[in-house]
Amino acid sequence: MNKLQLNEIYEEKQETNILFLKDNVFPRGLVPLEELFDFNDVAKQPKIKPTRAGFEDYNIGTLQEPKIFKLSKSLPPVEKLKYIKLFKELIDAFALSYEDLKSYDTNIIQHKIPLKEDHKHFKQKLRRIKPMLMLLIEKEVKRMYDSKIIVPLRYSKSVSNLVETQKKTNEIKLCIDFRNLKKASLNDNYTLPKMDHILQKVVGSRRISLLDGFLGYNQILVQPGDQEKTMFTTACGTFMYAKMPFGLINSSTTFQREMDLTFSDEMGHFVVIYLDDITFFFLNR
Repeated sequence: MNKLQLNEIYEEKQETNILFLKDNVFPRGLVPLEELFDFNDVAKQPKIKPTRAGFEDYNIGTLQEPKIFKLSKSLPPVEKLKYIKLFKELIDAFALSYEDLKSYDTNIIQHKIPLKEDHKHFKQKLRRIKPMLMLLIEKEVKRMYDSKIIVPLRYSKSVSNLVETQKKTNEIKLCIDFRNLKKASLNDNYTLPKMDHILQKVVGSRRISLLDGFLGYNQILVQPGDQEKTMFTTACGTFMYAKMPFGLINSSTTFQREMDLTFSDEMGHFVVIYLDDITFFFLNR
């Protein structure tokens, strides 16, 4: 049997073992994933652009301290009032600002940064920053410091650089260039859930509610002995992360592990989770 015949047999087996979503007839309008992603879960072109046309903003706080929730425009008025009433009753359970952030139980999980035996120390120099952004960056650094996400640090064997990005709302998002630290770190092989598995869980649901975690990563403590490895430099001083930052190697797997532990009894029954996106669903029964 030659190589060509073996490939034909393999492809035939692959075709018979694959369950295509286009075979589903319910719910209508479900886009087959094989049209959006290849078999390596890489999105095909064109990319899907999210839209906010189907939601409305509701402020259940005050003008001075707004607390914004999004509700579907398709909800009946009576249902909207029930949701708003529920949000007001449970407002303390939601984090909508830096001041609302809570910490995860450190006895259950902490983020670790194990390094390779042959790793090398590094020191990145401070990049040039646009003068017009300096005040915004200082304000964001202060907010993170006041929330105890970062703490000052003077001495460290390695130091990363600050990379600022400006949102469409003119807000500043601070990122750290952790490329050197990623190269020196060991990988956590905890598996993230497959998106097609998550979608299959909610197929046929009569109601779906989506929750987006607010700075969820920043609620997990970095193990004290590893915090200095996250040291970064800014124009207003040098700091390290006391809470787990975005963009750090293994931060996604640590956070997914945390969510899986938290919702272990509920997972798959009425909730599915991908990182900080939480979906509650109610099946037709």
